[in-house]
Amino acid sequence: MIKLYTFPEAFGLRNVSPFCLRVEMALAHLGMEFEIVLESDPGKSPRGNCRLSSMTG
Repeated sequence: MIKLYTFPEAFGLRNVSPFCLRVEMALAHLGMEFEIVLESDPGKSPRGNCRLSSMTG
């Protein structure tokens, strides 16, 4: 399972991170199984930023 750590919705946008939005759309288009983890403090994600950070399986 892929976990995508990203910021929550803001300013009327689904995602304020262009990188995370592209990754989310690519994973959905490819039909891959993934989980979105909303985190407003990027320091709490495993790598300290809001990016793709963990893959299992």
